[in-house]
Amino acid sequence: MTYNIGDFKKLARQSKDAGVIGVTQNLAPDQLDTKLNSLLSKSAKKSLYGKYTPLSYNEK
Repeated sequence: MTYNIGDFKKLARQSKDAGVIGVTQNLAPDQLDTKLNSLLSKSAKKSLYGKYTPLSYNEK
């Protein structure tokens, strides 16, 4: 998981043993916690490997 999306996004597909979760800096810690827990609880084991997955702030 990183705020440095630009540098790590392109690296996500280079590994079949890891993935990258990009986080925007406008997420408050509690929002980040909620979104990350939701993502991980809905994801199948190893489904994020070899992928870039964004987590961002969505205004209502």
